[in-house]
Amino acid sequence: MADIYRLITALAVFTLSGFALIRMLDRKDEASLTPAVKYCLSFLIGLGTISLQMFLYSIVSLPYSFYSIAAPWVAIGGLTLLKKTGVRPADKGLGGKKSPVEIIFLLIILSQAAYAFLYATLLPVSGWDAWAIWFLKGRVFFMDKGVSEGFLLDKAFEYAHADYPLLMPLSIAWVFTTLGGANEMAAKALFPLQFLSMLVVFYYIVNKASGGRVAILFTALISLTPIILVHGAGFPVKIGSLYAGDFVGYADLSLAVYFLAAAGFIFLHLLEGKGLYVFFASIFLGLGAWTKNEGLAFAAFGFLVMLLSLIGKRGGASKAVISAGVILLFILPWYFYKSHYGIGSEYTGNIWAAPGNVDRLGLIIPRMLRYMFLNIGLYNFTWWAYIASIAVNYRGFFKGRNLFLNALILFQLAVYIFAYVITPSDVVWQMSTSLDRLILHLAPLAMLAAAVNFGAFIGKDTEAGAG
Repeated sequence: MADIYRLITALAVFTLSGFALIRMLDRKDEASLTPAVKYCLSFLIGLGTISLQMFLYSIVSLPYSFYSIAAPWVAIGGLTLLKKTGVRPADKGLGGKKSPVEIIFLLIILSQAAYAFLYATLLPVSGWDAWAIWFLKGRVFFMDKGVSEGFLLDKAFEYAHADYPLLMPLSIAWVFTTLGGANEMAAKALFPLQFLSMLVVFYYIVNKASGGRVAILFTALISLTPIILVHGAGFPVKIGSLYAGDFVGYADLSLAVYFLAAAGFIFLHLLEGKGLYVFFASIFLGLGAWTKNEGLAFAAFGFLVMLLSLIGKRGGASKAVISAGVILLFILPWYFYKSHYGIGSEYTGNIWAAPGNVDRLGLIIPRMLRYMFLNIGLYNFTWWAYIASIAVNYRGFFKGRNLFLNALILFQLAVYIFAYVITPSDVVWQMSTSLDRLILHLAPLAMLAAAVNFGAFIGKDTEAGAG
């Protein structure tokens, strides 16, 4: 029972740190968020703020302890709670009045969320990357009370990929620090919570863009997507083409959630022009880069889109500078740390191999398309829905806010294709061990684009279709 209370405390500190940052922002805009959305965003942001705080502590050789990490946020949180918003949310989110059909969709969503929390607590961590990379690092950082270059540079642990960013390992280390021991079963709670947060944030964004009926339909669909649920909770049996049914503990779900949130809030910024959305988009772009290396290209492209939208707008220059600062806050400390200790990636040294490997495209692109469209057992009809939505809203593909969503999906797919072109490993083996997760990164975003396209088609957001 004591461990349960300590786990709740660890999760509360995550949420408090994110909540404190949100409360510091524009009073009216912050108050327009529904409570569920606010707390889910706070938790997702808190994973980044606490992990970055812990990394900065390591840089200045300050050992981890519960009080040294939590105390600043308790103080800041206490001060921000004194700030009254005075504005009620305009909508009630998933809790508003629903038709019978919408109630069915809501029950589907709730049942999937309940399954994620119940099943994730039944079995220990089992995925290879979960043990060998993310939880291993979390355990080491907890035991060392900091990020140790000795561990990262140890050749015996090369399989743990020293170059990977540290959001998830340090988040796990924070749970261990609060518990006072390395309890992997307790730390697994981070993943169904991310799954639930994704559903709430997805609904909020689509509801703003395309209305409640479209939002609840597509939220139900995304909650039923096996590849997402297998990373958020796990299955008792092997699914689709995967070698197992449990991938809880991988950082890929985290990256998918951050991609979705970053793109979604850029879309809402283009839709409504609120400064709050610029902050959210910026912090989630930064958090994606702080989660996995694949987030770096996504952050650069997302910032470019946001920068273009701010040019010529009142206060645009200051917003652009703040946005860049927020993103770089989650990129530069780890970049300089890796550079100082000579920690590199096998890909960065192989970039110039691209011209000589261009013949790989004939293998990579068809295999990727087959994986996306024929692997119904993993992705349901996510990519078919995306293509169908483009077909019904074809006039909006190259226009308005839709252009950004579609371009970001295609850009990130191009980044992954390029990674396979330059990989020093056997490309067939590399795709067999990673393609399912790379496509996962973009599945929620593809569903968001499909929902927006469908909303534009039925006339909810005509500007998204008309530009």
